[in-house]
Amino acid sequence: MTCSSDCFIRRPSSDPFQPEFIPLLSAVPETLRQILNSNLHSVYVYGSVAETCALPEHSDLDICVILFQPLSAVEQAQLKATVSRLTQKHDVVRKIDVDMGTLNEVLAPQNFFSWGYWLRHHCRPLYGADLSAGFADFAPSKEIALAVNGDYESVLVDYLKRIEAAKCAVELYALKKSAAKKMIRSTNILRECDDRDWPYSLQDHVDKFVAVYPQHRELMDYFLKQSNLPCDEKKVFTARLVWFITWLNETAKKCESSS
Repeated sequence: MTCSSDCFIRRPSSDPFQPEFIPLLSAVPETLRQILNSNLHSVYVYGSVAETCALPEHSDLDICVILFQPLSAVEQAQLKATVSRLTQKHDVVRKIDVDMGTLNEVLAPQNFFSWGYWLRHHCRPLYGADLSAGFADFAPSKEIALAVNGDYESVLVDYLKRIEAAKCAVELYALKKSAAKKMIRSTNILRECDDRDWPYSLQDHVDKFVAVYPQHRELMDYFLKQSNLPCDEKKVFTARLVWFITWLNETAKKCESSS
């Protein structure tokens, strides 16, 4: 579990980026500037590359893009094609995931525990004004867990649909990997209101969860493996994910009613 000595959630690593990833990290903001122009506010990296623990040719690159205005459908298609070309050119990562938001969304009071926490504690700036500097460090709280992963059901159901419709092994691999990560992180919504620890890595989430629900250790170990190297049949993966969504729904409701 990762909290600083003063009981705040830890900040992202400040270590120099791994040399293998620097050309790609330089290319991403420059390419985004070319296609988004004045609509681009800032660009951030998070995940294993930000934490300087990525594995070349194995890890994904996770990018957060903040815009002044939402993209049109045409602009979204252009961005998707651009990201695909970047991935092909820089094979140091398996894929590039881009999360987007607008400046208004980031600064909206109702998104304080989602965008504020995410930028402050997960993102490292690559380009533009660093919005994370506008937030103080966050202490562990159930509000953050719900703000970040309270959407687990809709997100995981969408992953199930996309996994079912996947037409190639590369696409299926990426979807299963992302779904497993989301499922593991979603377990943090079951935390107690007075918990003072904070799971940061996927292993942290698994350890915290099985300490309370040891009967599900095998299932969590399964999804932890799938989050790193998806290798199981699609039907087995989706069946286990459907079961866990149902279980998490029921357990979250019980926790809410007893609190």
